[in-house]
Amino acid sequence: MIQNETEVKFRVSDFAPVVRELKRVGGRLDWKGTERTVYFDTPSGTLRKLGSTLRLREWNRHSVSLTYKGKQKGGKRFKVREELQVELDDLATAKRMLLRLGFAAGLRYAKHREHWILRRTVIELDTIAGRRFVEVEGTKSAIERMARRLGLD
Repeated sequence: MIQNETEVKFRVSDFAPVVRELKRVGGRLDWKGTERTVYFDTPSGTLRKLGSTLRLREWNRHSVSLTYKGKQKGGKRFKVREELQVELDDLATAKRMLLRLGFAAGLRYAKHREHWILRRTVIELDTIAGRRFVEVEGTKSAIERMARRLGLD
């Protein structure tokens, strides 16, 4: 999958008001579960220096993806990046392949995610190390409307 991704993240103390509003306006919980992520880079940090990332992610121990994200474009409010993503069958083999190609594993984390859909907007509720974030993805105008609707600032 090749796309430009536009998103905004909001830190919140509680998901309850967001979930109530999503349900009230017809949002649909598409899936929820744990995502485990490992970022890779060259030993000299080439991708980091370019503002890019290479991520290997496993969802609920059954779905695996490898994602390249290009340098962030746009202003500080909206995060817009090129995103190239492929689905894979085998996490262990993918990780071994990246290591054999000279990449080094770096940042690792697990998060619980709820993936909601409302019209053409994706809303993700993420819990990472006890911190809560709402990520809204779509067009800039759709993100602004959804953020207002959900009471996010």
